[in-house]
Amino acid sequence: MNKPLSIGILGAANIAKRAILEPAQKLKTVQVLGLASRDKIRAEKFAEDYQIETVFPSYDALIESDAIDAVYIPLANHLHAAWVIKTAQAKKPILVEKPICLTLEEFDAIEQSVEEHRVPILEAVMVQHHPWQQKLQEMIQTEIYGKVKSIETRLNVPFPEEQNVGNYRFASEQGGGAFLDLGTYWIQLVQMSLGLQPDTIEAQCELNRPDGVDLIFEARLNFPQGSFTTFYCSFEHSFEAHHWIKFEKAQIKVRNFLRPMFGQSITLEICPVDTEEIEKFKFPAQNYYVNQLNFFSQVIAGKIENIPLIQSRDRVKLMEEIYNLAHQKYRQ
Repeated sequence: MNKPLSIGILGAANIAKRAILEPAQKLKTVQVLGLASRDKIRAEKFAEDYQIETVFPSYDALIESDAIDAVYIPLANHLHAAWVIKTAQAKKPILVEKPICLTLEEFDAIEQSVEEHRVPILEAVMVQHHPWQQKLQEMIQTEIYGKVKSIETRLNVPFPEEQNVGNYRFASEQGGGAFLDLGTYWIQLVQMSLGLQPDTIEAQCELNRPDGVDLIFEARLNFPQGSFTTFYCSFEHSFEAHHWIKFEKAQIKVRNFLRPMFGQSITLEICPVDTEEIEKFKFPAQNYYVNQLNFFSQVIAGKIENIPLIQSRDRVKLMEEIYNLAHQKYRQ
């Protein structure tokens, strides 16, 4: 039997529990062997709760350890690029939280480093590792309902600043804001459905203060032949996480597409334009993060092909354009 993949975690972020620590307990191919955090007390609590063997004295010590096979990076967004590059230089495979970085300039530096050191890297867009996305992609490619005409995504996650003091999501210099936190879910679906070469971009946002972060963000991308997509996200409104994909012959609704984050089932509701009947594709309960971690381990084992890094590059490029447009408009 092959030795499990030994993963080290940079930082003691809450997302690490859901994305790595809990999924690793369900997979025989993976073990979390080490953790490093600038908050030693928090790191030791993580280690105790999840039976992590080693708390390293620094990020560098973890990356350089021969006991660590791969590294998971859930740090604040502005730290992703630097630590991805350091990890690549140590020749360790990388799973990095979305967004992989904040600018195209950062991405190009990442790409150069991982190619130079021949290191696998996966951006942690966990939704792409679920059968509902494969089913939707099949519908798009076969054009069973015609071409995609529009996509609407609404994603509101209540995240009060007063209850999250010090969180990077409320620091603009750390890559905070609703769009950078939530926009990848929309952009990834658009990439799969319409591509990421819009004719025109519209975007606007509301900031918590003049030099602050966007708490509400709206965007629209207009494509050739009249196709378009709209996005609304917020840290302020009641929870909502829905996609509506309109084809020429049907509309598909994906209600609460974050349900599999918690290991719950998800359903595609298909509403043909010429009938009131609703066809439902229900996918049994499974977990985005378990699927993602299993995929990552299989890539490193050489059993499956990785997702092309160019997909991350295209997302970063477009998200940077949308973000800058909205923030410039707000300050005018």
